[in-house]
Amino acid sequence: MKKIRESTEEHLKENGCSGVPVFLIDSYEPWKFEFDQLKHHLIEEFPKLKKTALILSLQATSEKMIKLKVAELRSRIWKVAALSGAVAAVPLPGVSLAVDICLVAREAKLYYEQLGLDEVSLERYAILTSTNYLQLRAIVDSGLGFKVVGMEGFKQLVEILSKRAAPLMTSAAVEEGSRFIPLIGSFIAAPLSFGGTYYALTLVLNKMERVALEVIQFATESAAAMAQSADD
Repeated sequence: MKKIRESTEEHLKENGCSGVPVFLIDSYEPWKFEFDQLKHHLIEEFPKLKKTALILSLQATSEKMIKLKVAELRSRIWKVAALSGAVAAVPLPGVSLAVDICLVAREAKLYYEQLGLDEVSLERYAILTSTNYLQLRAIVDSGLGFKVVGMEGFKQLVEILSKRAAPLMTSAAVEEGSRFIPLIGSFIAAPLSFGGTYYALTLVLNKMERVALEVIQFATESAAAMAQSADD
């Protein structure tokens, strides 16, 4: 590898491209060599909008990539919460709570897929790391408390996490009750809805981040064990 790098750098220098970063990668075995370093270099060099698009387009195959994805996903939370607050300003009891659950469930689905917890991503990651898919699936299902299937599964996940969070449930109850206050009810409900949705999405993202990191850790340890076994 050292000879390949030196030869490549020398050819670049001869053609007026000295100082250009060089990354050695294998397209058949991308987890080897410097593919991760290349991805992170591109992320660091891209402008904000392109950086966001690149991060969300890449597979969550390392702890560092998961952290980058979580940071991007976390930056979206206030926007969804703001939409929730806008809906809450409409003086129709029951509408805001139903919309909030749908908004959070839809966003939870995005987190689930972006952090590589869905079936397709897990199967791809299992092949990539030579790990047992069923073991990865079991980690996800155990971490979330059940196997998430379809939008109803995400709604159920949101409801389970919400029941464990007294502030969120209190906020929802106060929000609904405030609608019956003449004139100022909607002005009270909007910030309560914003806060409740923001809190719920934070809970969901934190939970999925922990599960995704468990998957990465298990795959890493399995790969290390296999390598050690091969050496022995």
